[in-house]
Amino acid sequence: KLSRESGRSHGNLPMALPVNEVDGGLISDLALQSLSRNAHRLSESYVETLKSVVLLADLAGFSQLGAQLVAQSERGAEQLHHVVNGVLGQASDCISARGGRVLYYAGDSIMAAWPISDERPLAEQAGQAIACGLEIQSALAGEGQPSGKLTIRAAVAAGDISVMHIAGGAYGPRILFDGDVLKNITQAPSARHDRGILVLPALLADIVPVLGGKLTLQASQVGTLVTAIDSPMATRQAVVLENPVDGLTAYLPSALRTLPTSRARAWLAEFRSANVLFACFPWDSVVAEKDLVSTTSFTNAIIAEIDRNGGEVIQFCKDDKGLVLLAGWGLAASSYENGAERALYAAQGVLEQSSLWGRHPSIAVTTGKVLVGLIGGSSLYQHVMVGDPVNRATAIAVQQVGPVAIDEETRQSVGRRFVCTHIDNLVIKGHATPVAVYRPGREELTDAQHMGALIARASERDRLERIMTRIETGEAVSVHLFGDAGLGKSRLAKWYEERLAARGIHCLRMNADALRQSIAFTPWKQVFTRLLGLPWDASAERCQMVVKDCLGDDSAAHHLLPLLGPVLPSAIADNSFTAALVGAGRAESTRTMILNLLTRLLGSRPGQDGMP
Repeated sequence: KLSRESGRSHGNLPMALPVNEVDGGLISDLALQSLSRNAHRLSESYVETLKSVVLLADLAGFSQLGAQLVAQSERGAEQLHHVVNGVLGQASDCISARGGRVLYYAGDSIMAAWPISDERPLAEQAGQAIACGLEIQSALAGEGQPSGKLTIRAAVAAGDISVMHIAGGAYGPRILFDGDVLKNITQAPSARHDRGILVLPALLADIVPVLGGKLTLQASQVGTLVTAIDSPMATRQAVVLENPVDGLTAYLPSALRTLPTSRARAWLAEFRSANVLFACFPWDSVVAEKDLVSTTSFTNAIIAEIDRNGGEVIQFCKDDKGLVLLAGWGLAASSYENGAERALYAAQGVLEQSSLWGRHPSIAVTTGKVLVGLIGGSSLYQHVMVGDPVNRATAIAVQQVGPVAIDEETRQSVGRRFVCTHIDNLVIKGHATPVAVYRPGREELTDAQHMGALIARASERDRLERIMTRIETGEAVSVHLFGDAGLGKSRLAKWYEERLAARGIHCLRMNADALRQSIAFTPWKQVFTRLLGLPWDASAERCQMVVKDCLGDDSAAHHLLPLLGPVLPSAIADNSFTAALVGAGRAESTRTMILNLLTRLLGSRPGQDGMP
């Protein structure tokens, strides 16, 4: 058996990276124990249920403090890293000392658990969790704390925690913590109570008969608070791993998988310009094996969208906003000149994939300076991203101004590719003035603006005029413009497009680029979205209705509608017929359907003399 106590490793796990070498774990103790118990089936998804007492400690003011310090540039980022680890280090130490296990850090909160067993019954574990919360509040309220005006809102509840192992395929496995107890505690009344622990009614009813004489209770507007407790310090338990676990690095964020030594922890604290994606999904707890298939497919589809667009998943967990996804571009392993465009593509992909699984997230993409690095204490260190762009993205997503919304900085970065519409100016904590928010619309790579008429290129223009005459007679002609960068290809192409319109020849335009070169039919989405009169964020239901109307009574084509997903704003879920189509057969059927739809659409748009 292998054990870990106070975050230290006892024994050698067979893995590429010594996960526990960083003065504390990079994987939650409860997750490690679950992986160890189920070492024989880590290639599949599973759910374990643990009866536990849960403590939620919400650091009020943490997000705003982080944004203020990061705004001070590198020196502020260094100070923030010191403050964050000072605060979370104390909280983590309190949790460990009281026999608890940190599950994860989510935004400005800490989630910890005290598993219930015959040796550690409900009332005893609840007493430890309550005492821990009071000690964290007291520690952060002490003189000389670097945390400034931070206060702690803490709540305690009891129930079943679901430890979900999601088999990840190409994108690696993941551990998610779920269960009604997490939902109940995160949705508990949120009024400020920085001295006293809110104990949810069901748990309070269970522990008062046992601990009544040891509790000091106080009624408040949010419920019953425990302001003092007589609870002896628990005996710290070592983490026992029943079986060795192969490949633990697969459960780490990509930025940590090549971490060489514990000395690299400080190096991981980076101050960077980044693009942030925050997605908020409604709560829907998964606590049964029967839900695993859809949950695994959904999770992997969402992670794949981030990975496909070059992003890095920072966090995917449950908090008071529901299931939340935080991802970044511009980090050490995901830095691109077009990071904002990639983030917006990923947002659209997440929205599209979510609709296929009946989930409807609110997504925001923002841009700015962030601190990225490891934070935490002895029992758990976690890779996080902190700063005003994260706060803005969270606030915009929570206010649900649209399926996907972006801030002004992002709009400026994606303006050449996307047509964006101003939605509203939102009041966001920490900002002196309202923040402008935009809805990204249709994708349309815009050309550079040219003043005046096209100069020179007489021979090229003469050849193109002759080609247009041939087109007017019904001849099919392919024209290719070749030339080095900066020689004026785009300008000449724009002139050609204007001349086609002047001669009454209907013209459709699509733009392709390296960012989307690996995805089949992507440029055609621009054409079909415009021809069908659909907004870029049209739902799958609307896409299906409009395409059916275009195809008329062609029942055979109706069965194949899901194959048109690559050229529509939203994918249409496979039916039993299209689900059976794979490989070359599916590719050929898709091409036939696209040609069928295009023919019908162009047939209704006559050019000169009725010529389509």
